[in-house]
Amino acid sequence: MYHTKKSQKKIVNRALTFENKPQVDALAAQIKELQDQANQLGEEGEVDESMKKMAEVEAIKVNKDILKSSLKKRGGERKG
Repeated sequence: MYHTKKSQKKIVNRALTFENKPQVDALAAQIKELQDQANQLGEEGEVDESMKKMAEVEAIKVNKDILKSSLKKRGGERKG
């Protein structure tokens, strides 16, 4: 059975909610923490360290996007 786009979105949202929401939430928390640290370091004049933190943020954002993308792909799989 193939799913419509609307039902695929529901499946992805359900998968995100039940299976991977804790992982996504943890990544979001890491991103926020590192951004706060980067801002603080920047205010203290530690520009190089601030830039390193922001590079870490970007890497985590990529991982978060990959996780979400994998959920979308699984949501579009054939069932049955």
